[in-house]
Amino acid sequence: MNLESLDYFIFGFSNLLVLSFLVYRYKNKIYSKLELGMLTLLWGVHFTFSLVFAFYILRNGGDSYRYWTVTADSSQYASTWMEHFGVNTFFIQWLNYLPYKVLGLSYLSGSVLYAIISYVGLILMFEGIRFLISLYKNSLAYFQLLYLPLFLPGLHFWTAGVSKEALLFFGLALMFYAFSVNRHQPFLALLGLMTCLLVRPFIGFVF
Repeated sequence: MNLESLDYFIFGFSNLLVLSFLVYRYKNKIYSKLELGMLTLLWGVHFTFSLVFAFYILRNGGDSYRYWTVTADSSQYASTWMEHFGVNTFFIQWLNYLPYKVLGLSYLSGSVLYAIISYVGLILMFEGIRFLISLYKNSLAYFQLLYLPLFLPGLHFWTAGVSKEALLFFGLALMFYAFSVNRHQPFLALLGLMTCLLVRPFIGFVF
């Protein structure tokens, strides 16, 4: 796996962005020291799985690489960015057109960018679980165990790279957050639902 200077920049910027956000939330007393540690560890795990995912795909091939290079489905015969717009595979290729075709980002950098999107989903899930714990803390034993599903290896592997699953997870997490923590902004739930509908219409319909 050959790394370019732009890859190193994406790696550094993504880590700086995430850690700056977490430290900001900690300094503003939104997160406790334990929560800061958990979310930092969660990012470390997610970032590592992003690199593992990218290495696996680059070595073995897969739809993920074709999504990034906008070659998974060419039946639209699109030649411009907006001509790629559609649902399912067309939508993810539309998303990837600018970073790959225009900016020339590598698949490795693309995987890290998708990892940031899905990590935002993990934070939203964390916030939702945290909110529910605050409501039922007195009736829950070992409530910290509710955070454990966020560390499942399979969750990270399938959402930490260029994939429809990363976008679906983000959409689902956004809806979970909107229906738990932030019920006064229904547009968040609508945004999450629209993301799922565009990525996989049937799953979006079920949600």
